[in-house]
Amino acid sequence: GKKAQARNDVNQLASAVKAFQLEYGRLPASNNSMGEVVRALIGSNDTVNPRKIVFFEPKTAKSGKGGWDGSNYKDPWGSNYSIFLDTGYS
Repeated sequence: GKKAQARNDVNQLASAVKAFQLEYGRLPASNNSMGEVVRALIGSNDTVNPRKIVFFEPKTAKSGKGGWDGSNYKDPWGSNYSIFLDTGYS
């Protein structure tokens, strides 16, 4: 069950990044900070996402479970997800 949830989380995140890129013509972060990426995708960073479009709606983290805790996006085992964006488009 946790593997399926992790796969679903990653697929939703990838789809949200692609949708953001289609909308704005750039990636949602200038670095590989998961917090910065998620804040842009949920519309809470109006510098990066000035239209405040919600591309991603992560569930709220619960103790020992996955989700968004306001600064980190956690997998179903409670560890932080990592993201690597090719910000140089190479």
